[in-house]
Amino acid sequence: MAGKFIIQKMNDNEYYFNLTAASGERILTSEKYESKGQTLKMISAAIRNAPVNKRYKKKVSGLNKPYFILKDAQGVIIGVSEIYSTEAARDNGIVSVKKAAPWASIDDFTM
Repeated sequence: MAGKFIIQKMNDNEYYFNLTAASGERILTSEKYESKGQTLKMISAAIRNAPVNKRYKKKVSGLNKPYFILKDAQGVIIGVSEIYSTEAARDNGIVSVKKAAPWASIDDFTM
């Protein structure tokens, strides 16, 4: 089973996507977008940028827990990871996004 981009619509009529690994674990969550078209555009950006090391920004939360952000070449945020317990787990999350995004299918739950 390959990874998936899962598109969902929120109660406020905004859209977002989650990228899940082959295991079904959520590994990246997008920002909110006003249209499904914008969401699909950002999924394309995720596919293009996921393999590029310099697109990942390693961060630490206010609770001193590691996470990462995936950005495009212009610095626009594509998605944010979950909060991890260790830096090694965060780094494994980045590897998972790199593996999953280029080959992930798209499931649209907004219909």
